[in-house]
Amino acid sequence: SHTFTDGACTACGVTGGYCGAEGDGTNLVWTLNDGTFAITGTGAMADYDIYIDRPWNASAGSVTSLTIGAGVTRIGKNAFAYFKGIESVTIPASVQSLGYRAFVGCAALKTVTFAQGSELTTIDSYAFQKCEALTEITLPAGVGSFWTDVVFFDCTALTDIHVAEGNTTYKGIDGVLYTADGTTLMFYPEGKTATSFTTPAGVTAIGQSAFSDNGNIESVTLSEGVTTISDEAFLFCGALAEVTIPASVTSIGYNAFDDHNLETVKAPCNWDGSLYTFPTTVTVNIAGHTPDENGYTDNGDGTHDAACAVCDAVAVDNEPHTFTQNAAGEWVCDCKAKAVASITSGTTVTKYMDFADAVAAWTDGTTLTLLDDVTYDAYIEPGAGTRTFVGGKHTLDLGSANINNTGTLTITSGTITADNMAGGTIENWGELIINGNSVIINNENAAVVNLNKFEATGGTLTASTGLDNEDDGVAVLNGTTYEKLEF
Repeated sequence: SHTFTDGACTACGVTGGYCGAEGDGTNLVWTLNDGTFAITGTGAMADYDIYIDRPWNASAGSVTSLTIGAGVTRIGKNAFAYFKGIESVTIPASVQSLGYRAFVGCAALKTVTFAQGSELTTIDSYAFQKCEALTEITLPAGVGSFWTDVVFFDCTALTDIHVAEGNTTYKGIDGVLYTADGTTLMFYPEGKTATSFTTPAGVTAIGQSAFSDNGNIESVTLSEGVTTISDEAFLFCGALAEVTIPASVTSIGYNAFDDHNLETVKAPCNWDGSLYTFPTTVTVNIAGHTPDENGYTDNGDGTHDAACAVCDAVAVDNEPHTFTQNAAGEWVCDCKAKAVASITSGTTVTKYMDFADAVAAWTDGTTLTLLDDVTYDAYIEPGAGTRTFVGGKHTLDLGSANINNTGTLTITSGTITADNMAGGTIENWGELIINGNSVIINNENAAVVNLNKFEATGGTLTASTGLDNEDDGVAVLNGTTYEKLEF
């Protein structure tokens, strides 16, 4: 053990003294020998409100290594301030708190290690301020709430903060510090070099000064769900040019975006400027309303309305249906309306949800195309002129009705069915032409009757009652002409 008089041990002559906070202060001893500064003993260190009042202050510049004994329970205010020569330190498990500015100005300090089983719970403000070589640190499991940005203020090389397993206050994700439940982003280290960042799902708040002084970040996207941007959250972010603010934000704090080169803010559709006033040099782009995929209303007249997914506004008002084909091959609108047929006239294709509307628009020179299986128990009377029917892989079920054709009807593909129809599936007084792979199936008592002209160039016709062309009619099957056909 040492006994000190006038800054030196009376027994061995080593430079040192007492620095304890308990009783007469002799519970802890400091020594400086060949550049190694050591604290030994048991209990808490004394606090030094002004670092120049430390008994070892005159020798701080000569310290090259630091040893803290296993019995020390608190590192005092300004204890190792401006120990500019130390590059690493191990803080023993016995230390429960780090005092104000404990390691401030330790510019060469690269590594801080907390011993296994660390009992540390408290880190006071500015404890690691200006530790400019420190690149990462792992907080022990017992560390509770502290003023995160201030503790690591001016740690310009710090890129990653990790948190030991079992900590109930904080957690680290990709080197960024969050509350343990992941709802608040507490600190984005100054030294991170990424130029863009998007808050992960579950974050609802950006903590005070969370991004402050990071000089590399250029673009930040706050994801939907963030409600609060705290005071000075992006203070002195000199490279920050673009921020995306979601509709969920309800509070923006004082100077949240002050002193930077911000150029563009992507604001939500409900932005009215009341939450924050940006300088006139900043362009605020307000997003358009986004239709709620579950908020559409079919107006029944070929148009639909939709509420906005993020606010109370109407996003879509009397907009015509727009159909796109889904993975199942269906033609579906955003409002869930489904097209069952289309009419092609020249280069114009119009899709219909109601097959009756398609039939009404099936005029001379147009093509009716099935987009889905259709049941239509009503007579179809195309009239004079030339028309084409394209069924594709779909079926037109006429029920007990039929097609009364007086013009030229060409069927290129698809299936037409009917049941118990005395007059037949197609009652034809004009020309009926089947080509391609079309199949007309006449079920039960149905048939094709009263033919003036029937021509099949590769299709298949099946009729259970029969196909009967009049005596003066003509039937051509794959090039062969028949005066009369009966099944």
